Amino acid sequence: MSRRIAVIGGGASGIFAALGAKRAGAFVTLFERNDRVGKKLLMTGNGRCNFTNRALLSGDAYKEYYPGGASLARSVISRFTAEDTLELFKASGIMVCEKEGYYYPYSDHASSVRDALELLIKREDINISTAMKVTGINILPGDKGFELTMCKEDGVMHREIFDRCIMACGSRACPDTGSDGFGYKLCKKLGIPVTKPYPALTRCCFENDPLSLAAGVRCDSHVTLVIDGKKALSDSGRLQILKDAISGIVVFQLSGRAIRAFEEGREVSFMLDLYPGAKADGFEELLRTRIDELGGLCVADLFTGIFVKPLAQAVLKKAGIGDTYALASDLGENEIKALDRAVRAYEIKMSGHGSFAQCQVCSGGIDTDAVDEDLMIRSVPGLYACGELLDVDGICGGYNLQFAISSGMTAGLSAGLSAGH
Repeated sequence: MSRRIAVIGGGASGIFAALGAKRAGAFVTLFERNDRVGKKLLMTGNGRCNFTNRALLSGDAYKEYYPGGASLARSVISRFTAEDTLELFKASGIMVCEKEGYYYPYSDHASSVRDALELLIKREDINISTAMKVTGINILPGDKGFELTMCKEDGVMHREIFDRCIMACGSRACPDTGSDGFGYKLCKKLGIPVTKPYPALTRCCFENDPLSLAAGVRCDSHVTLVIDGKKALSDSGRLQILKDAISGIVVFQLSGRAIRAFEEGREVSFMLDLYPGAKADGFEELLRTRIDELGGLCVADLFTGIFVKPLAQAVLKKAGIGDTYALASDLGENEIKALDRAVRAYEIKMSGHGSFAQCQVCSGGIDTDAVDEDLMIRSVPGLYACGELLDVDGICGGYNLQFAISSGMTAGLSAGLSAGH
């Protein structure tokens, strides 16, 4: 007789955990608090579901995960690879396409992935219990398994016993999808160590800076994260300027490291190069050429044709240029250098960050040392964890979803095989 396995959470990692356990011969019940599984999948990749990355197919991309979780990410993804993911997606009827190294469903809609995976777990004869919230996990003595307490919307409590249990509860990112951090509470009750979670892949805020004049502007930029006066990370891409924050993927890629440092009380800032790709003195040289060749320009018009006016205004104010109606030819040496610094090294001091409701994933979660290579909790034999509940987070580009898929399949297969028949 097949042993019984419970999977708590019907996101990406939970779906694949259920598939893995089923394929290992177990009887699986997947518990999801929403009325359908895969709700958060609909939000991934801005609704397009970027699920993996070519870098994970062709080389070592594990530097794209936060250092504390990179080793576990490497171990897990080597067991269920990006190639395995592509094959499973295609076998599930999901046509895929690659765009600049990012893999998406051919439909370009995340709903195609959610619908196909939902059909797949139904075909696999996995028991799906939706609109059911698991409220507790009790460890039964003598390796008798786990008693789960749960309730439906009517508030009526239920109890059920399982041989193995997999926590795929998610993090605190996007709580509207049901990912409200409840898994951390389960861990606390069971004595499982959890690194404090913080938002990641989100905006970083500033206060009282001229850049607010450019709210709504998007521009190419090279952004460097500076922690306690030392350069930590950098990335290039499209910068989005908000009234009190900087955003866009180029900021998201740095935000996880930035927010951890900020919450530790360290001094965090961003250095923006608003004219990326030029040599070191390229913009200063351009300014001098424009002043020489476009005689009669006032300072306010010096950036016309380079930046949109709101961004030009922010740069001028950052450089401390007071009289923007003065002739550009009257600018002094120090003022030209100040303008160059404001464009090539525009410093923004971090004052805060996006909330859990505004982030895509979290950094933090179950300490990676608390699980073994099969993702079983070392202190609670028979209990497994996967996905965002673990302290593993990566940059944008399909890395986080690939880890959710691989860790779910790893935990599911391991739990199913350990349960025996």
